Amino acid sequence: MPRPARPSQVATLAAELGDPEPGASWRLDGRCAEIGDPELWFPEQGGDTNAARDVCNTCEVRLRCLEYAIQRPETDGVWGGTTYEERLRIDRLRRGDPFHRRSGHLAGRRPLLTDDRQAKALALLIDGATIQAAADAMGVSHDTVKRMWARHRRQEVAA
Repeated sequence: MPRPARPSQVATLAAELGDPEPGASWRLDGRCAEIGDPELWFPEQGGDTNAARDVCNTCEVRLRCLEYAIQRPETDGVWGGTTYEERLRIDRLRRGDPFHRRSGHLAGRRPLLTDDRQAKALALLIDGATIQAAADAMGVSHDTVKRMWARHRRQEVAA
């Protein structure tokens, strides 16, 4: 079971972050470049991230890596010693939005698409947006939009 970041650790990281240096040359200085095992940084769904976190905690470019992952945003893997959910929480804390406004969930939990947001996502998809573009626009995961789109198409066929 992955070890979640403590709320105080998330708040501390959020306060320490700044813009990563231009370019990606910092990546060559990362401890991950020394190890070279991608499976360590991108474990299977629900896999153990503790070994990757331990390496990240000793890395000189940890904060640059974390900022990079938040700004991209990287949705998979361990970046800067954090998981995607933890990076979402950090990003929302930095924006002063510790709770998901509609559902009241703590930041870091992916919000569900309410009916009005689902309609907006469907409109984007119908207008030709990719699933990832719609997910990014709505602030939800690719899988959430993919499931919603499949459900919509099944309902169209059934009608």
